[in-house]
Amino acid sequence: SDCAGTRRPSRSSASPAPSGPPCAVASPLVPLVAGRELRSQPSARSGVAASAEVSPAEVAESMIEASVREGMLVPQTLTPDANVADEDACSIGSEEALAARGTEECERAILQTIRWVAETDHLTATRRRAYTIAAGAQAAVYAAVSAAMSDPEERLLWHGTSWQSLPNILCNGFNRAYSGRHGTKFGVGTYFSPDPEYALRYCEKSAAPRAILLARVLVGRFAKGAPQMREPPFMDDVAMEAPGNIIGVGRRRYDSTVDNPDQPRIFCVFRDFQALPVGMIVLD
Repeated sequence: SDCAGTRRPSRSSASPAPSGPPCAVASPLVPLVAGRELRSQPSARSGVAASAEVSPAEVAESMIEASVREGMLVPQTLTPDANVADEDACSIGSEEALAARGTEECERAILQTIRWVAETDHLTATRRRAYTIAAGAQAAVYAAVSAAMSDPEERLLWHGTSWQSLPNILCNGFNRAYSGRHGTKFGVGTYFSPDPEYALRYCEKSAAPRAILLARVLVGRFAKGAPQMREPPFMDDVAMEAPGNIIGVGRRRYDSTVDNPDQPRIFCVFRDFQALPVGMIVLD
């Protein structure tokens, strides 16, 4: 299974977090590290400049700084000594649908989820930092996809990724064209999990710090996935009942695939705008 899907540089991303400017960081991202610009050739695969002059940690920090400076990432204050609400109250979206929630309540759920994971011992790290991802142009596209779905069940799910992929995800959202780096066990799509520890497996294992993303995901109606699926399977009970209907024409598909329909731990979505990045936790 794969939790490290990325995005090609073509469009702008968005989220329900506090409003912010559209993506203003050029791709490839050219960060400054300790006052020096990374001038090496960008990676053709990720569009992120790489350099032998700086360590991966310095590149990660420069990406974070640039994203905050451009308004794409909004730092959140963590209070690890405070009383953090319990998991049932804060892991909203991992267990429940968000579709019926208003904008303010949805944003509150996002902040609660990020802070609960970051402020507790849910993830092992010497230091944790939390950010929301500022809203941009893709929010409208995501809303349109939701409106077009007959059952727009929405959840907050986690996605592990690499620092090379992060700028494209922040600027452009998720793109299943980059899927398959960690397998396609439940379909050729972008993968998410309600479990942040599971998503963390798909970050760069040797990198420090590591980042996992929180996303609003339109899981809708889901079914068991299978390798090499490029679309969700058809729903057996929704064939159109029109005279002369040709088998397969007009039939609806499920909206996503999962590992276990009864207790899903892995979700795979097949449309780019079916998920929207809304938050990030950085683990040192």
